[in-house]
Amino acid sequence: MEGLRVKMWASLLPLATAALVATASPARALDVVRILDASGDGGNTLSFPSGIAVDSDGNVYVAGRLSNNVFRVTPEGVVTQVLDSSGDGTNPLMQPEELTFDPAGNLFVTGLASNNVLRRTPAGAISQVIDVTGDGINPLTEPRPLATGSDGTLYVGGTLSNNVFKVPFPGAIEELLDQGGNDVKPFGDPRGIVVDAQQNVYVTGRTTDNVWRLTPAGGESEVMNDDGDEVNILDSPRAIAADRFGNVYVAGRSSNNVFKLTPQEVVTRLLDATGDGVHPLLAPNGLFVDHAGNLYVTGANSDNAFRRSPNGTVTQILDASGDGVNAVDNPRGIVLDRDGNAYVPSGNSDSVFQIVAAPEPAPLPLALASLAALIALRSVRRDPAE
Repeated sequence: MEGLRVKMWASLLPLATAALVATASPARALDVVRILDASGDGGNTLSFPSGIAVDSDGNVYVAGRLSNNVFRVTPEGVVTQVLDSSGDGTNPLMQPEELTFDPAGNLFVTGLASNNVLRRTPAGAISQVIDVTGDGINPLTEPRPLATGSDGTLYVGGTLSNNVFKVPFPGAIEELLDQGGNDVKPFGDPRGIVVDAQQNVYVTGRTTDNVWRLTPAGGESEVMNDDGDEVNILDSPRAIAADRFGNVYVAGRSSNNVFKLTPQEVVTRLLDATGDGVHPLLAPNGLFVDHAGNLYVTGANSDNAFRRSPNGTVTQILDASGDGVNAVDNPRGIVLDRDGNAYVPSGNSDSVFQIVAAPEPAPLPLALASLAALIALRSVRRDPAE
C-alpha cells in the first residue's frame, strides 16, 4: 500500500510542478510605447529631445534642444509645452540641454546656447537663476549638466567655461571648481553632475578623463582618472549617477564602459562594449540607479538601453526597433518614475519612449505551495518493505 501511495504522489509531481512554475513565473516581457514625437503638443514641435526628468506625480518633462522648448507629458498622455525660446519673457532659453527637479518640485533647465539656467516653479512661474556672468567674476558658458542637493541648492557645469557653480537659494553664486582643478590635477568640460546623500558633489571631466568630488566643507579631489579600474581605461566620461549607499556610477562614452566607484574609492567595471553578451553597448550616454540598486544605461551609438541588476544580470530593455514601428536613434538620458517605468529620449528620431515596468511575480497561493512541498516529501519516501 505504501508503494502505491509513493507512485500516486510521484505521478502528481509533474502536474503540480508545472502549475507551480506557471503561477510563480509569469511572462516578463517589457512593453515599449512612444509617448512623444516630433508633433509635440500638436501646435509646438519637438526637435532633438535631449534632457529628461520625472516629477513626483509621474509627469515626464522633455527638453527639445533644437526646438528650444520643454514639454510635459502627464501619466494620462496629455502633452503641454511649459517652456519655449522666450524663456522668462526677458531672458531667452536657447538649446535647452538638461533638466532636473529640486525637492520642492521646481524644474531647472540649462540653456546651452543662451548660457543660462531657468527655474520653473510648480505654479508655472519662470525665472533666470544664473547667466553668462556666472558669479560676477568667472563666466558660465555652454552650461549642460546640473543637479540639486537635498536642501535645494543647484549645481551647474559650464562645458566651455570649464567650471562648476553652486547656486544656493538664498545666497550668493559661487564657483566651486575651474579648469585648474586643484593645481595638481586638471579639470575640463564637465558633462555630468550628481549629489550623493551626504551632499558630496561628483562631476565628470570629459576632456580630462576624470571624476571630481566636492565636499560640503569645501574640499575638492580627483577620485577617478583615465586609469579606470587600473585594467580597463576610462575615456570621455559623461553620465554619472549615485545610489542611496553612496556609490557613484560613471559612464565612459569613448571607452564603452560603466564603472562603480565606492565611498572608499574602490573602482570596479560593471559594463563594457559587450553589453549583455549578445547586444553591444556603444557610447553609453545616460545613467540612472533606482532604489533597489538596478542600474540603467543607454547606448547612444548602439541605439539601445540596458538594465543591470544588483546580482550582475544584464538585460537589454530597449533596442533600435523602438516600439516596433518607430525607431530608436541616438538615445540620450534615461529616468524612471515611481512605478518603475523607464523613459528614454531618442534624439535623432525626435521621440520619447516609455519602457513599461514588468509586473511583479504573482504571489504563490498557499495551498499550492503546501501541495508542492508535500508531494516533494512524499515522492522521496521509501516503501518500508524495500
